[in-house]
Amino acid sequence: MTTEKRPGLWQSLSGAHPGELPALDIVRAAAILMVFAYHAWTSTRTAVPAVAQVVDNLLLNGKSGVTLFFVLSGYLITSVLMREYATSANISLSQFYLKRSLRILPAYYAYLIFFLILAVIGSHTFAKGTENQFQRGWYFDFLFVSNIWQGFHVHTWSLATEEQFYLLFPVLAIALFRASKRIRIAIILALYLVPLAIRVVAFSKMEPALYGDWAYHRPWTRFDDLLAGILVASAEISTMRAIYRRTILVVCSVGALSVLATSPSEFTWISPFLNNGLNLSFAGIVLAAQASPLKRAPVFFTVTARLSYSFYLWHMLAGGIGAAVVFHSVKPGDTVTWMKFARGILSAAFWSYVIALVSYRLIEMPFLRLRAPLLLRMQKKSST
Repeated sequence: MTTEKRPGLWQSLSGAHPGELPALDIVRAAAILMVFAYHAWTSTRTAVPAVAQVVDNLLLNGKSGVTLFFVLSGYLITSVLMREYATSANISLSQFYLKRSLRILPAYYAYLIFFLILAVIGSHTFAKGTENQFQRGWYFDFLFVSNIWQGFHVHTWSLATEEQFYLLFPVLAIALFRASKRIRIAIILALYLVPLAIRVVAFSKMEPALYGDWAYHRPWTRFDDLLAGILVASAEISTMRAIYRRTILVVCSVGALSVLATSPSEFTWISPFLNNGLNLSFAGIVLAAQASPLKRAPVFFTVTARLSYSFYLWHMLAGGIGAAVVFHSVKPGDTVTWMKFARGILSAAFWSYVIALVSYRLIEMPFLRLRAPLLLRMQKKSST
């Protein structure tokens, strides 16, 4: 009797996975690195010499890596569900929710419980002065509603948006896939315009300071990002001529960079529309990437893509610890050299990767290995 050898850590991180598109690993890695750059820059920019405005804008708008994540999620989830529907003329909601739960929940709740334990024993010195916010908001994080009611962790709002999408979209997808392709795309385009309309109305009614936070975090102002990815998948373009693919990639990359480099920090009448320029540009990049003939992405991007979920969860704590190793002696008002700044960022990145690796190995991998046997058991049970 022989048993199938399970892939080791390095093979799991760097090896080819069935059904994955290498070019999309590059896109996912770019998204998490954008978010990391944003948090690293916002926490250190006052201590370094001034930079050109365009560079400052690009780094401050690195938070739009979350937008890229949303577009990519919309594309990937829709593609998976479309393939299932094409094969069986149905979507198994129970199997979908099982796979998503094993992928998302263990690492997420391990992260939250870690902080909850620190709070209970009174050792969360990294959050000194925020005890009341922790007491008010920790349960919003646990319930995946921190994009509506502020949780304790500033970055879990995006995971709440993703989880709400995973919960609701498969039900909508069943109805969408029963329609013709033309009607399906028309419905998606109509829904895509809803968040824009909400943002425009909100901007005309709200104070700019309140509008910024509200429009950035609420699910009803952000689901056009996911719909942009759904639209790409619904177009069902898996191959295209190289000249078209490269043209789309260049045009959309230039478009995205233009928005990122010129978006002002203050809110103006154009602000509600900027998100559309960005998510459509990102959608074009995803469209070009999924049609790429690339057989293997560089190992750095593949590993970063596989670690991206744990990296996102832990990078603020891990990056803060890493940066503190270098910046511990820097006082408010001090200016650091670019060399010291680079050392601080590299230290933050190193520890973010290390803790993401630990989370991936100890939490993500064991639960991901449970998927195949649990799905097989579920399929056998449903067939009897």
